[in-house]
Order: sequence, then structure tokens, then C-alpha cells
Amino acid sequence: MEMEYGKGGGPHFTTYRTYYIIRTVHLDGFDESDESVQYEVTTGVGRHFVLRRPSLLASRNLDISYSWYRNSNQVTPDATHFVTADGDLVVTGVKTGDFGTYKLMASSNDLTEIVSKEYTVNDNGLSPPLQNSVSIIYFPTDRTIIETLMPHDEVFDCVTSLGSKDDVRIRWFLNNQVISGSEVGMATSLNGRRLVISNPSGFTRGEHKLECRAETAMGRSSDQKAIYLTFISRPVLKELAKEVHRTVGSNLSLKCGVKRKNPSDIKWYKNGLM
Repeated sequence: MEMEYGKGGGPHFTTYRTYYIIRTVHLDGFDESDESVQYEVTTGVGRHFVLRRPSLLASRNLDISYSWYRNSNQVTPDATHFVTADGDLVVTGVKTGDFGTYKLMASSNDLTEIVSKEYTVNDNGLSPPLQNSVSIIYFPTDRTIIETLMPHDEVFDCVTSLGSKDDVRIRWFLNNQVISGSEVGMATSLNGRRLVISNPSGFTRGEHKLECRAETAMGRSSDQKAIYLTFISRPVLKELAKEVHRTVGSNLSLKCGVKRKNPSDIKWYKNGLM
């Protein structure tokens, strides 16, 4: 908003006008103070491990690509090496060649590529476990999805302790109804380990249960995990008067309201400052 003052002897007044803010995007680095990240991991042959991405120091909603490197060689995603949508690395059926040092690189369009601190994966020397049961070792947490005017995807990963080449069947369920992957706006890939919901704004508002179920051949072993997706409408502000005239020294009251009854955090800005 900008302020103008009357001239030529007339009454002084203030005019409030709408303006546009142009924001630049940035990808500055990884937050090395993120205490949720474990940079040294110990595991054994035939077991599994997860290396989690640190928080990003970056603009929101960037389209970011992640690449993991072990001993300077890029890790190629395959049946036992899985890079999640969040940039985490999940390795199952660990082999001796999986031990060593790792780094994560992230890039987004023309922004400068960033590199994480070094991770170390050590061998505990234990004998390989018997692979006769399946467990889900990587799954997302509850998520709130806000309606948006721009199409976007919500991605969910479900990774089991057995590699995708093992005889493991992964199925997704929404509100206890199986997802085949042929539904409009839904697709599964990577042997069922990834579910993509495209432009989920059309979902009924409220809470929905999303579940992943994994089982081995003949149902000898199984595991399941579930989260809740909460869909809420985009806040829509009631229109304000485009111009308000007041004499200098008089009171000015601008009321901001929301058309839809959603929990909303309303902030006022003047000349770009809150």
C-alpha cells in the first residue's frame, strides 16, 4: 500500500491501493543444525538403513531434484536403493559395497547446487538376518493439504525391509478402499512403493485415512502403516474498499474478514512491512 497526501489547499487524505510483491527464489543450503538428522549410521550385511535429508534453507515449493553419492560415485536407484520424494535414501539388503561415506546433492532449475555434510555408514559385523518377514521401514507422517489454485502433486512413499525384487506385494488404501492406480488423479509406481495424488484440491474437505499394506507371497508375513490426510479450503479474503479517504488526525479502521470458515492467520502489511 502507498500513501498520498492531498495538495492545493484541499483536505488532506490517505489513499490505500493494492500492489504486487515480486519474490525471488533461493536455495542456500542444508540446515546443518538439524538435530533430527543422524550423520553416522551403523548396520550390517543383509539389513537396512535410512539416511535422512536435513532441512533446507530455501524458498518454499521449489521443484528440487536429489542425488546421493557414495564415495564420490552416484547412487543409482534400483531394487534395493530408493531415493524418496523428500530426498531421503533408503537401502535394503545391505551389501559390503554399501558401507562408506555418503553426500546428498540438491538442485533446482538454474539455482546453485547445494551439497550436504558427509554421512558415514559403518559395518557392525553381525551375521545377516533371516529374511522371512516383511516390515515397512519408511512411511510419511500425517499431512495437511491446503487447496491451491495451481496444480500440484502430493507424493507418498512406502518402503519395506525387503527389496522390490523380493516377492512383496504393496497396496495402498484410501478410507479403507483399495487404490488400483487407475483412478483419475492417482498413480502408483516403483513396484507400488510410490503413490502420487495429482491436484488433490478436489478431495472432500476433512480427514482421510491413507494406508500402505505390504505382504509376502501367500501372506506368510505382512505389515501395514497408516496416516491421516487433512484437506482444508484455501482462505479467501473478503474484498476491502479500494480507496478510503480520511482527514489527517481522524481514525481509520480497515476490517479484514475471511469468506470461508477455516482457521486463518491474518496479517496486515504496510509498504511491505508487517
